[in-house]
Amino acid sequence: FYLLAEFIISILITTIVTFKSGTRTALLCFLLTLIGFAVFRIKKMNPKFVDKMFYVVVAGLFIMTFFYIHISEISWFQTVNELSRKYFDKNINSSRGLLWQSAFQETTFFEIIFGRGTGTLPQLERYKNSSFHNTYIQLIVQNGVIGLLLLLFIFRTLWKKLCKYTNDIVIQFILCCFLGILLYNCFECKLLQNKAFLGAVQWVLISFGIIRIRLLENKQKANGYVSL
Repeated sequence: FYLLAEFIISILITTIVTFKSGTRTALLCFLLTLIGFAVFRIKKMNPKFVDKMFYVVVAGLFIMTFFYIHISEISWFQTVNELSRKYFDKNINSSRGLLWQSAFQETTFFEIIFGRGTGTLPQLERYKNSSFHNTYIQLIVQNGVIGLLLLLFIFRTLWKKLCKYTNDIVIQFILCCFLGILLYNCFECKLLQNKAFLGAVQWVLISFGIIRIRLLENKQKANGYVSL
């Protein structure tokens, strides 16, 4: 009971602080992480199904990025944007669509494949010496599709390892956090560049899941040995 109470209190505090700070992306990712965790706890997930979810999530992120670039062209944009300005004092797109679009307009086909070089930043005046506010787009601009594929391969390897024990409560939470991290980096650059401390926290969180897997595997081996 006490653990549940502490968990609920920490969720409420985090939600309030995140909302008051006006960080819409962090709030959205946090809420989706909690919803995902609730689904895991309510419904038993098949490890193979969870494993295949990785491809659905990655495809969804790229579709969402394309959609977000053109979000201002959608009929209901103004209505939703007014709500965003009312509660967060920010536009719903925050000019990211224009920034992301400019990233590809300034990049040749050859550069999209191999990149323009690590350290390349936006040319738009507002974002000069800043970032593309999207880890995946920034990686394409700097290191090309090849660099992005290498990052996705690392994600895929880690995700596959975590899917071995999807019925474990710790692994369930880490997987949901992993989803939140993947989504969050669609709107910010944290995993590889910019605010490295926050990126390190995200990598460490995923690493906790791998450590948990090792512990579960060792426990399984020990039990197997004893049974013999």
